[in-house]
Amino acid sequence: MRLLKQKRKCRFHLQDGPTIEGILEARTRHTYVVWAPKVLTGESGAEAVVPVTGHVEIPRENVLFYQVIG
Repeated sequence: MRLLKQKRKCRFHLQDGPTIEGILEARTRHTYVVWAPKVLTGESGAEAVVPVTGHVEIPRENVLFYQVIG
């Protein structure tokens, strides 16, 4: 697992699912590790926010692209 020196807030756009926003903590060969995730639902992404506790691991093959927000 490669821990990142600088943590960045990112938004992950999944292929067949919702958008996940959180702090990108680490990258592995197969996953992105995201802390303080929020699931954004709706077309604009701001209509409904569902917070998730802990962290999530997103498989790289499910990510269409990700944005660095801050």
